[in-house]
Amino acid sequence: MSSTPVSILSKFYEQDSLHNTDDGFELVFRNRLAPTTLIGVGPLTIDGEQYSGEQVVIQLERPREGHSRPPTPIVRTAEQISDEKRVSFGVNVIARVAVSGPQLSPGPYRVALALRTKEVGDITVTADDEIVAEP
Repeated sequence: MSSTPVSILSKFYEQDSLHNTDDGFELVFRNRLAPTTLIGVGPLTIDGEQYSGEQVVIQLERPREGHSRPPTPIVRTAEQISDEKRVSFGVNVIARVAVSGPQLSPGPYRVALALRTKEVGDITVTADDEIVAEP
């Protein structure tokens, strides 16, 4: 279990990133703290409903450096990230988390993503966000 304060872990979440997509919903996390190695992802919990495995797709996007082409994102399902199949999660890297399934209804939600890291062990990033009703 990580001793990292919850107030620091909540900074991983990109506020107002929770939104519906054509085949489910998506949310975004950004590493603002230190380089880490992901050795496990999930479950993702939205107001008590758990999502995991192939249902959760993580796309890691490194920032563009200078005038170069944007780096190719790394795309994995949650079950494809393990101690044997580690993924680097560097500083300023964005993790776009897409969940296939039903869309979320408009309203507030409590988001929690469990991560297992090589450096600090198990952590859970929590935040509150909202799906805004379409006009």
